[in-house]
Amino acid sequence: METLLYFFVFTKPWLGALSLSEFPFRDFKRAAEVQAQLPTTLTGYVDAAFVLFSVIYLYRHRESLRLLPYYRRWLIFLGFLLLSSILIAPFHLLALRRLVKVGVFFAMYALAFVRARGSQSATVTYLKWVLRSAWVPVLYGLGNFASHANISWSAVSNRDYREYSTFTHANPFSYFCIIALVVVAILWRCRPDGARRQGKIYLAFPAILIAAAILTTGARGAIVGAFTAYLLAIRSSWKLKVVMACLALFALAQVPTFVNPVKALGQVTLGKGDSVADTMVEVAHELGTEEVEHTGELAGRLLIWSTMMTSLEGHYAFGRGLGYSAFFYEQESGEYYFSHNDYLTFTFETGICGLVLYWSMLIGVAWLLLQRRGGLVPNSFPSLLASAGLFLVVFLAFVSFTDNLFIDVYNTPLIWSVLGAATGSMPLKSVETE
Repeated sequence: METLLYFFVFTKPWLGALSLSEFPFRDFKRAAEVQAQLPTTLTGYVDAAFVLFSVIYLYRHRESLRLLPYYRRWLIFLGFLLLSSILIAPFHLLALRRLVKVGVFFAMYALAFVRARGSQSATVTYLKWVLRSAWVPVLYGLGNFASHANISWSAVSNRDYREYSTFTHANPFSYFCIIALVVVAILWRCRPDGARRQGKIYLAFPAILIAAAILTTGARGAIVGAFTAYLLAIRSSWKLKVVMACLALFALAQVPTFVNPVKALGQVTLGKGDSVADTMVEVAHELGTEEVEHTGELAGRLLIWSTMMTSLEGHYAFGRGLGYSAFFYEQESGEYYFSHNDYLTFTFETGICGLVLYWSMLIGVAWLLLQRRGGLVPNSFPSLLASAGLFLVVFLAFVSFTDNLFIDVYNTPLIWSVLGAATGSMPLKSVETE
């Protein structure tokens, strides 16, 4: 199972980019005269196989699994999604695929926990494989960026060009790079004194490349989310945090399109608009189809949010079906877009019940890490993992306001695996179970 886990982690960021991985087929179910074409990829089959083997492995280690925080709530959540896929979702096959993705979240969380209960070396080996998996997308992304002679950093800051490497979009690529940087930070701090200098030399090079790759994506939300998570979750002096916040503000000031919400706020202040949201929505309604396709702009996303929120009346408790959000917007507008807001996606697809179940587990794990971190030795391996877990929960909570991490097949499983490793590395008496 260890070999399968390492293979899965290593190939996940770039397997879907291979031309051999495309196996399209059609689902001829119709919804509001719209024919749904549901492409699948080799990664989907790999996900299903991984979940199957994980279930077998976890069943054999069920005694350790009983210590997993929020284990029963995870099972309730998966059962709830299964019922939603069968009873509510208009596209059952699509809903089951989404369920498989969520199954990968749980599998990575549980596997990392069980392995961390065994030994620290197993977790360190896993983190090294996560870092190794970054080499292909980072080097390819930087090479692809450098190969465009007409592309400059100014084009990235103006969002004329955004590198996405082996990912489908620039934002998931940036999130993956940030998770890789978190892994670098853990390995950097946990090395013994004797091997620290040599180890840091080997870690500094990938850290520089990963940071450069983040800049090529032009991902404003990722940068803001990372600095927000650093300020709220990492234990360090307030002076260092003030310096980092100033550097973040300076960097964001170089991105012209980042100030669009600020301009809307200025219009409201001058009495030219009722609210920031209303002003941005008015801008969104004035956009043409080609402009709306660039949903990275907050105005375009507010247009999607307002359309989906309007349709939720009468479906607040259980939603309108797992995996249905993008298809619904296609029915309404003719364009296939996700909501770019995880909280809205959860509410639309699974209702308030699904939203509360999922985020109660994330917040519960974060609260457990926060409580137990104070009793751990500073800079010890469990303490570093706890800080990394808190960082990633805050980061996930922030970027979920403007992106689709619930449907993300690359980064959310890695985040859950770090949470599993963090809880599993604590002393036995420190792990709370329901």
